[in-house]
Amino acid sequence: PPSPFATIPEDLPFGNRLAAGGPGILFLVPWLVTGGADKVNLDWIRGLAGRGYRLSVCAPLQAKHEWHSEFCAATPDVFILRHFLELRDFPRFLVYLIRSRRIATVIISGSTVGYQLVPYLRSRCPDVVFLDLSHVEEPHWLNGGHPRFGAGYQDQLDLNIVTTSHLRDWMAGRGADPARIEVCYTGVEAPAPDTTGRRQTLRGRLQVPQETPVLVYAGRICAQKRPAMLAEILRELAALGVPFRCLVVGDGELLPALRRQVRRYGLK
Repeated sequence: PPSPFATIPEDLPFGNRLAAGGPGILFLVPWLVTGGADKVNLDWIRGLAGRGYRLSVCAPLQAKHEWHSEFCAATPDVFILRHFLELRDFPRFLVYLIRSRRIATVIISGSTVGYQLVPYLRSRCPDVVFLDLSHVEEPHWLNGGHPRFGAGYQDQLDLNIVTTSHLRDWMAGRGADPARIEVCYTGVEAPAPDTTGRRQTLRGRLQVPQETPVLVYAGRICAQKRPAMLAEILRELAALGVPFRCLVVGDGELLPALRRQVRRYGLK
């Protein structure tokens, strides 16, 4: 465990500057796990890599990191910090990484320690641009979660990026300057035409007629994702006589409650 008020070493025993290439971008993310925000990070990294940027990724938390291979397929420069560093060495390693990779931009996405280290990193790397990316406020955690960090650290960040205009207004209500917050909506790439017959095969396995619309709820089944509202919407559709099948893909603490609600509404 980390020692309170540990001495932070600052000497860099080596330089190891890489050969020049495209602009370098460092993502500070919490972990490399399966999740919605994590998929957005992965999409950003894939998209930027495809446009010629050099990408580095640092994840400070211990986790199963089941998407480690997905991130490594997008960039080979992936570091799970807890695998080889103590917490007190995080600042020194990040400074080394920024200098050796010629990082021009640091993007913080869902990383608590990433926000906490911004003042230190700015003092050591004054020419680097620091951004953050936030998705949703979490009132039950740290008075709003990472968007609250984004508002509190705004004077240390060059720009806040949020995925909804609601979140921009929420942060502005907590002291952030809305002129320094940009909305970048989350999108997905349009699926390629199904040339393999997978849709028909899956519908056959689930006994869903080809003409019946299929709705998919994919995500954690928790209060933040509002699964109870999903059940209410499905009940309304059924009452209107709209034909559909709904697939719920995910797990979470509210799954038993959702199952009960589905049974109570006669939707099973």
